[in-house]
Amino acid sequence: MRLPSFKTVTQSATNTLFRFPIPLVIAFVGTALAIHMVEYENDIADWTVRLLFTCFIGLPCMLGCSLFAERSSGKLQKLGITVIGLLLVFVYWLWYAPDKNFDEEKLFIVFSVLNICMHLWVAVAAYIGRRERVGFWRFNEELFIRIILSVLFSGVLFAGLAIAIVSMDELFKLDINSKVYAKLYFLIIGVFNTWFFLAGVPKNYEELRNEIVFPKWLKVFTQYILIPLTILYLLILYAYGFKIVIEWSLPKGWVSMLVMCYSLVGVLATLLVYPLRDSTDNAWVKLFARFFFIAIMPLVILLFVAIGARVSEYGITEPRYYLLMLGSWLAFIAIYFTVSKQKSIKLIPVSLLILGLLSLAGPWSAFSVSGNSQKNRLKEIFVKYEMLETGKTIKASKEKVKEEDAVEIEEIINYMVHNGYLREIDDMFEQNIPALAESMYKKYDSRWNARAELKDSILSLAYIDNKAIKSNYVYLNVFAETSMYDVSGYAKAYSVENWYPRSNRSGNQKQVIDEEANLSMQYDDDNKTILFLKDEEQVAKIKMTDLVEKLVKKGDAKKLPVDELTLTSEGKLKVKMVIHNINISGQEHNIDQIDADLLFQ
Repeated sequence: MRLPSFKTVTQSATNTLFRFPIPLVIAFVGTALAIHMVEYENDIADWTVRLLFTCFIGLPCMLGCSLFAERSSGKLQKLGITVIGLLLVFVYWLWYAPDKNFDEEKLFIVFSVLNICMHLWVAVAAYIGRRERVGFWRFNEELFIRIILSVLFSGVLFAGLAIAIVSMDELFKLDINSKVYAKLYFLIIGVFNTWFFLAGVPKNYEELRNEIVFPKWLKVFTQYILIPLTILYLLILYAYGFKIVIEWSLPKGWVSMLVMCYSLVGVLATLLVYPLRDSTDNAWVKLFARFFFIAIMPLVILLFVAIGARVSEYGITEPRYYLLMLGSWLAFIAIYFTVSKQKSIKLIPVSLLILGLLSLAGPWSAFSVSGNSQKNRLKEIFVKYEMLETGKTIKASKEKVKEEDAVEIEEIINYMVHNGYLREIDDMFEQNIPALAESMYKKYDSRWNARAELKDSILSLAYIDNKAIKSNYVYLNVFAETSMYDVSGYAKAYSVENWYPRSNRSGNQKQVIDEEANLSMQYDDDNKTILFLKDEEQVAKIKMTDLVEKLVKKGDAKKLPVDELTLTSEGKLKVKMVIHNINISGQEHNIDQIDADLLFQ
């Protein structure tokens, strides 16, 4: 086997650039944005984050449009699909791309679903309106193999170059900035990986129509790994189903997700063995392909029972909506492949693509259905206490609202506030809820704090006193009364803004304080302790436990003297922490967000 010459490689790269110019430009822009964000991690503008998310959506969207245009005969049709694709990407950037605060859960759902839809679009775009079953399977087989090769080659290239950089850094004492590895990663993933993958996208569609040559490694993988695992999970789920019938109990909530994951893996296995389904040399593969969809029907029923139990108790939320949607889709696909003589595998990605897009907009969307479902839950409680009459706003209850109902009202309103369903509940209150929300967002720099205040305000409008809710779940936002404090005895200061200590959100779990001195801080969630590290060695710690418990006991205290929010460290490095804002939530009294100043001797 001869290695390709430099001329061959450059010619292939050039041809790929001319074949897919828009997807590659989007990849270049996304890579540049990611590298920029690594370099300026503490000064990232909203537009850079939003544009990066747009690139994630735009790349597969425009790749699918390019493939569709490639097989279109008319110039107008080619231009039209390109314009439509660019317009959709622009609309996404304008209204649906998340910003750097990462606090719009709805936008993340839109991004996740749209991202999956755009990859399904790539799989089917070249075969829209064409009955080429063999060609369709082979095209996606080539894409599948190319994805694996791209990941493998990119991983090896990154590992090799990273080791080379480490070697030069250690041998020649170059003092290379650690950010270079993240930049290298994004450069390889964004440019090399994308370009290499696109270079392998099939273009000879006539050749793809020929008889399928099933790769030996893929046959081994599906026959001896994927299908046996699928059968094993099938047996486990059937055993659990029999246990439920014998005990006559409702299934656990997580089983619906397990059934879904198993079913999707089984569908993937069915797609991979599609060419072998009629082969006499692979009898048990043929048996699996024939009976898999019959076998999952009882599991789909189990899925609906599990979700239905949660929906009847807690209403529909976006995750439950998508589980119901996917369950319905699975039932449809199972019936189709059991009854239909056609058994077109193209129906699987096409139907999933259509459902995914439909779930994002309209009265049937995940957001409309979830919002209305939670609103109805809220109405039922208000009607129960005669607080709400048809066409009128909420009034105080004649009897005291029971604690469990008050807790449920709080949970629903908290959900509505954090998921942006304010217009749905606006007609229940005299005050304009969206206008109230806007005033809160102007009042606070942090949307997290604004939402906490908004939730409390809506509870007050609903005549629900937070003090009456004796739930173990807490949600506190505490502020210092003033930003003035004593700095005597300390030489340096560092400001911590919007630090999310318990998660990797915004990359803030480990906060770099002084890059030259290699000084950083990290949160120990188990012990509620902030650790200060110099050269990765602990030099100080600040225990947060006593402060957190004191704040929880105070409950509704919104502002406290700055001295009560000041802590000092233990260890050889002397640190004074002056907290300006702290957010605490959950039954475990977790610290979710901190704004503070750190003073160092």
